Amino acid sequence: MNRAWLILLVFLTALNHLCAADFQPETLPLGSSAPDFSLTGVDGRSYALKDFAEAKILVVVFTCNHCPTV
Repeated sequence: MNRAWLILLVFLTALNHLCAADFQPETLPLGSSAPDFSLTGVDGRSYALKDFAEAKILVVVFTCNHCPTV
């Protein structure tokens, strides 16, 4: 039984890497306006780009404690 779980885990890990390698997110050209967004903050509130219309600078940081590349 343990061997079956190990084989399944290896298969799913390999499949995940294959799928992730094909994904290429769209890159905005330098100087482009930010696309509209709505994101949930760590405080549970929803924030949209329009909420920061008066700000001179806006920095959005995506981070997590379980991802080694972040």
